[in-house]
Amino acid sequence: MSTELEKRNIRRMSNKESNRITKECICDALIGLMKEHPYKDISMTMIIEKSGASRGSVYRNYPSKEDILKDITKSMTDELSHSLAQALHKKDNRYYEWFLAAFSWLHSDKDMCALIHNSNISFVDMFYNALCLASDNTFAAQHEYIARGIAAALWEVSLTWIKNGMKESPEYMAKLCSETLRLE
Repeated sequence: MSTELEKRNIRRMSNKESNRITKECICDALIGLMKEHPYKDISMTMIIEKSGASRGSVYRNYPSKEDILKDITKSMTDELSHSLAQALHKKDNRYYEWFLAAFSWLHSDKDMCALIHNSNISFVDMFYNALCLASDNTFAAQHEYIARGIAAALWEVSLTWIKNGMKESPEYMAKLCSETLRLE
C-alpha cells in the first residue's frame, strides 16, 4: 500500500507548495479511509499512516479529523458556491438554475456523495455557506430564515437522492425543488 505522498513522487518544491501538497494528501487520506471505514471509526493515526505525512505535519495542519473534514467541506463549499454564483445572476429561472447547479455539482462527484452519506454528518451549513458566498451574502442578509430553510431542504432532498442512488436527473431534481418551494 503506497501512501498519498508516495503516489505523487515529487522531488523539490517550496515550503508553501510542500505544505499545500501535504494538506492535500491528508485530506485525500481521510477521503480514502472514509471509503473503507465509518467516519467515527477513523483515527488520526490511520490518517497519518495513509497520508504518508509525519505526525508533526498532520497535527500542525489539523489538530483533529474534524478539522480535516472542515477543510474538505470548505473546498466543496467553494466549488459549489462558484457554480451557484453563476446561476444566481441569471434573470430568468434563477432558482431553478441554482438548484440545477447544486444537483449537477453533486451528480458530478458520486463518490464524494457516497462518502457524505456514509459519514452521517450534516452538510446543511455547507449549502447555507455556499448560498451566502454565491450571493455575496446579500440574499442571506435579507432573507436569513429563507436561506437557512433552502439550505436545510436542499440537504435533506440531496441526502434522500443520494440514498436512492441518484436515479433522477439533476434537471428533474431542480424542477422539483424550484416548483415545490415556489421560489420563481
